[in-house]
Formats: sequence, structure tokens, C-alpha cells
Amino acid sequence: MQVLDVAGVVPGSVAVRAADGSATFVEGQDYTVSAAEGMVSAIVFDEATLPTTTVDIAYVPQPVTRDSTAAFTVDIPSAARPAAPKPRYALPTFAWSMPDAGPTAFSSERKGGGLRVYLDRPWWSSGEGELLGVVLYRPPLLGAAPPDRLKPCGTRWGIDPLFESASIASTPSLDAFPLSKPEQRGQALLLDELPELVDVAGHEVGYDDDRQLRYCDIESDAGASYLPFVRLALARYQPSSVSGAHLSRVVLSDFVQLTPDRNAGITRDAGEV
Repeated sequence: MQVLDVAGVVPGSVAVRAADGSATFVEGQDYTVSAAEGMVSAIVFDEATLPTTTVDIAYVPQPVTRDSTAAFTVDIPSAARPAAPKPRYALPTFAWSMPDAGPTAFSSERKGGGLRVYLDRPWWSSGEGELLGVVLYRPPLLGAAPPDRLKPCGTRWGIDPLFESASIASTPSLDAFPLSKPEQRGQALLLDELPELVDVAGHEVGYDDDRQLRYCDIESDAGASYLPFVRLALARYQPSSVSGAHLSRVVLSDFVQLTPDRNAGITRDAGEV
């Protein structure tokens, strides 16, 4: 008799064979198993196996299930690249605020620099957590013109020649996209099109019930440049992926101009009613 596990073993999981591989024994014929007590006992062996003094016993111990009152999440990384996004069009977005300027002053601010990109359905080609990524060049290409083979794979922007304004680097960095949270950003990710690495500013995607389209709000900080043009390089981005499967193929948007901030203020004389 041999005690395998005092907690018991899984019925049908016990396998007994000679250590030298010369014989395999059969439950019920050569040995019996008490699964609840975790024991195995020999019955009888024929003369051919009598010289065998050492056996290997394989089994599955109990328990094989567990009870849990707390929910838990299992994250299974995506093993395939997402499908490429299908952008329809992009529109400028604005945010208004009225800062407190005191009892005799009124102020209204309009913040520009935002775009809403509308996308064809469906979404979630790689599972929960999929983002729309703005694909960006990595150093030393930041601020410089990329080679021709890389131009379709990264976001670029530039000034409007009709206006005299502050200059702007031709290739933005991750910090130029403030709506992308730190945990939604990816660095040194492999492109599908070329054996090159890029950075990605991921953004959450919503659903517009009126248009029946997916959309993504992207805010850009182009500094003091006035009405700059931007051409977004977009890709689906799945942060939870195996190495080399984070990005879809890159799709370029049309050129869009970023709108400037505006501020209007009124100050009233203290003596006026």
C-alpha cells in the first residue's frame, strides 16, 4: 500500500508503470486505488513483473476546483494584430469655460486644438481595451522630416503658410496628445508594414448613436502655432498583446487644421448697476 496524498486523488488519474519502462500496470487488475484516502495498493503481479521493485506513479491530487466569493479577472493577451481602422472624416471640436474673473468682470474661453475622428463600425477587433492610436515617429526622427519609406507610417504637422506664426516641428511627440493617458501610450512598438519601431498615443473610442458611427476625440497641443495642419497616422492599438501584435496597419487621415483658442472678457465699472 502506498499513500499518495492524504487529501485524496482524482479518480481515474492514477497511472502506474515500471520505473525502467518494462511494464505498465492496469488499475483493477494489478492494483487498486482508494481515491478519497489517496492510496494505491498492489493486487498481484505475474512472474514477468515480479523482479520489478521500483514503479513510477503519476496522479492528480485533490482539490481540482476552488470556491471564491471574490470576482477576479484573467487577462489573455491578444496574439494577432488588430484590423486596420476605417476613418470616415474628422471635425474640429471645442470646449467652453467661464472662469471666475471677479464681481465686475466676465470672461469666456473657447479651447481649440481638438478633433473628433469618426470611424466605420465595428470596433473591438482584438478584444476589450482596444484603442485608436495616433502613430508617432521615434527619435531621432522627432522634429525632422522622415525618409520617404516612413512617411505613410507616422503623424506629421506643419504651419499654415497664409499666417505668420510660431514655427512647429514637423513630427509631434507623445506629449502633444494630452487626452492619451500614460497607461494608454506605447513605445517602441513594431509596425506591420516595415521592420521599424514607433510610439503610439492611444485614445478611447465611443459610439455616436445619431450618426451610428464610432468616434474618437483627439486633442493636440501645437504650442503657439496658429491654425497648423495635421495629418494623423491612425492604427488600432491593443495594449494587452503579445510582442509584435500591438498595432494594426497604419491608415492616414486627411489634412485637418487645428483651431486656435479664443478668449473674450468684459470689465464693468464698479459704480455701474
